[in-house]
Amino acid sequence: MHMNQKIRRFLYGAFLVLGFYYLVRQQAGEAFANWGIALAFDPFDDQQPWKERPTWQRAWLMVHLVALLVVVGMWLAWTDAPSDFVRGAIDGWNNS
Repeated sequence: MHMNQKIRRFLYGAFLVLGFYYLVRQQAGEAFANWGIALAFDPFDDQQPWKERPTWQRAWLMVHLVALLVVVGMWLAWTDAPSDFVRGAIDGWNNS
């Protein structure tokens, strides 16, 4: 089933705004989650193949993806996530 273009654009924008809200509150993990969900609602014609899209649309989506990576870096810097991840990986490896 194909979702209506207007609904997809609204959801894309709503998740972007929500992500900015969380970023301002220094909750980068929540911002990352919302911006990632926003990408699921491609605001452009999702029936058009990637190589046939206008350059500005591809650039917009790539900037969005780079922003996601930056927010992940901020999240890692603002939290204890790296140490928790390493601790969890070691515990999993040691089966404890």
